[in-house]
Order: sequence, then C-alpha cells, then structure tokens
Amino acid sequence: MSTQPQQPILEVDRLHHEYSAGRPAIDSVSFTIGSGELVSIVGPSGCGKTTLMKSIAGLMRFTSGTVRLRGQDVNDVPADLAMVFQDYGRSLFPWMTVEANVELPLRYLQVSKRERKDRTAHALAEVGLSRDSDKYPWQLSGGMQQRAAIARALAYRPRLLLMDEPFASVDAQTRSDLEDLVAAVHRKHGTTIMFVTHDIDEAIYLGDRVVVLTGAPSRTLKELPIDLPADRDQIETKATSEFIALRSEVALLIRQAVAESGHRRTPQS
Repeated sequence: MSTQPQQPILEVDRLHHEYSAGRPAIDSVSFTIGSGELVSIVGPSGCGKTTLMKSIAGLMRFTSGTVRLRGQDVNDVPADLAMVFQDYGRSLFPWMTVEANVELPLRYLQVSKRERKDRTAHALAEVGLSRDSDKYPWQLSGGMQQRAAIARALAYRPRLLLMDEPFASVDAQTRSDLEDLVAAVHRKHGTTIMFVTHDIDEAIYLGDRVVVLTGAPSRTLKELPIDLPADRDQIETKATSEFIALRSEVALLIRQAVAESGHRRTPQS
C-alpha cells in the first residue's frame, strides 16, 4: 500500500463504450492511478468492470474518451502492461511447465537466457513455487496456478499490473493467502496495480483507494481513500472500526448504484 501517490501512471477520462447494437456498457468513467498505487474497482454485478479493464488493456476498442498509460494514448496492447485473469486455468499453457509459463513473455522481450532464468527464479521464489517449477499447471491446485500467473506478471516487471477478479474462483483461505501475497508484492516492489473485484472486503483490504462504479451503463460514482496502516492483517485490520465503517460506506454505495440502475432500466409509461 503506497503512502504518497506519484504522477499518474494511468489516466482514464470520460471513457464510453457501446456494444454493436448501440447499447452502452460504460457511460462515463474517469479516474487516475498514481505510480505505486493499488486502486480497487468495485461495482454492481454486470456493471462493466471487465469491459473497462479490457479497454484499458487495449484488448477492446472503446467508443469515446481517452486512456493514457504513462502519458501515451492506449490504442493497442501496451508493452509495459501485464494482466492476471480470473480464469487461471486458461491463462497458463498446460503443455508447459510452471517455469516455462513464467519465462514465456520474457522470450518475446528478447531477454537474454541468463536474465530470463534469473527473473523467473526470483518470481517463483516470491510466490512460493520454487519447488514446483518443473510441474505442469494441471498438477497444481487452483491457488498455486494463480500464484504461477502472478509470478509470470512479476517476472515481466510491468509498469501497470491489471488484475481482473483474480481470486474469485478459489476457496476462502486460499483467497486470503493470495490477497496477502499481492499486498506483500505491492509493498516490496511498489508495483502500480488496478485491482477489479466484486468483494468489498478485498477491495478495502488491498486498496490505497477504492473506485465505486454505478450499475450498467457504468459511471464513476465515488472514490474513497483507504486510510489504513500499510501493514494489514486479515483478522485485526478487518475488525477495526475504520475498516467496518469503510465496508458499510462501500456497501451502501453499491446498493444505491443497484437501485439507480434498476430505475434507469424501468420503462416509463
């Protein structure tokens, strides 16, 4: 968790996206992420969080607005961006070992073999998979597969790491462990992270700020600074009055967003 936001790494300004039928998925979303920040994005189910992330990643063309990464307009997949997906089972190549999966992006960067091996080994050690480097993804648990996906992103050393509900498919204990892993990586490396989640506790626990979106078509409803100690604990931090107050505020905002979204969709007589 960063203490002092720097010059924005990511700038999203009045982003608007419409499907082919002209139905808007994102109406007007604006926010920035400073260097070294971890910003959580939450909102009602179906509000367009994944569409937003794909637009920022250059995987989907948006209708209007601007996305800038390090001051440059995003019109394609940026070279200094990495992404960790929810479906870890499809993000790792099953015929490659864990080590080979982590090393693969570095080959495309034409990193020397010695540096590839070094960066891969360090990344695997950081996520606790050094002893499993020669295994295949299908030999690992879901949580371990997601650790491998995180290791691949760490080895790549992106300027911006996008995480799209990465822990939605794992059990509660594994989720807590992976949250703490991301928090530790963020503290150690100062990695700039945009973290999309539907879990309010997760958003607050990890974030320097939380951006709350309205229901579809999504807009920026509110940004909340998370004024909690940088070193956080799954039990102690979540039991504090500050955390409980933030949880209630975000939950009320999402409830408001759901109600307003339903009202907008109701045909007028």
